[in-house]
Amino acid sequence: MDLLIASAASLLLVSCVFLLLENTSHTSIIDFVWCFGVTLASVFYAIYPDAEITNLGWHLIGLQLLWFARLGGMIIYRTFALEKEDGRYRRLRESWGEGYRKKLFRFYLFQGIGIILFSLPVWSALLLQTEITKFGIVGETLCLIGTIGAFSSDWTLTRFRKTPANSGQVCKAGLWRYSRHPNFFFEWLYWLGLAFMGINGLSSLWIFVFPVMVLVFLLFITGVPTVEAQALRSRKEAYLEYQQTTSTFVPWFPKNLAE
Repeated sequence: MDLLIASAASLLLVSCVFLLLENTSHTSIIDFVWCFGVTLASVFYAIYPDAEITNLGWHLIGLQLLWFARLGGMIIYRTFALEKEDGRYRRLRESWGEGYRKKLFRFYLFQGIGIILFSLPVWSALLLQTEITKFGIVGETLCLIGTIGAFSSDWTLTRFRKTPANSGQVCKAGLWRYSRHPNFFFEWLYWLGLAFMGINGLSSLWIFVFPVMVLVFLLFITGVPTVEAQALRSRKEAYLEYQQTTSTFVPWFPKNLAE
């Protein structure tokens, strides 16, 4: 029942946001709404149905709120402090033409489905486990490392973009020296940690389908392909060299093209 309630609420939420934003230049706020929806659904799972939160539930609520503060805060900051409209959404409006409104609504509904899918790791962990086990400690550690690593990556990139002299250049500072997408790697590490927190015997290993799902999204659907395509459009030569020397996902030492 809790999953059905969360699913209906997620679709209603993105529909209302669509009606509010469809004629504005702030349609990218759906990214923040998605982040907020995942967090709200996760907290709901922890307190439903009788508000008696388990030990694991408290830990998951804390981790999700920390995740939301990191990702949601960065989305809001970039939206209002760095650019009036996210370039991805501007290009979508231009390419969709007269069918923009209908396609934007479908896109928002897809984000609503995304809220449901990305809240399933917490739902599953709470279904399988009530206490913090040894695996749970490993999972919580991975979640914290993932949160810190993603924040460090995002903040480094944000500061790089704020410097006018870096226009047209590729960020190779900090973790970006070792991975073209360190923010995505550490984001995935967070979701891997959530799976570890739900382990309760061999029969529960199916929970690792969720970090695999997130990995597929990041590497092949909404993450790496979209960002790399935009990077090649805006910084072609510099980014082509970056691709040749730097790991795509897992941080590793860069190659020396002179060798």
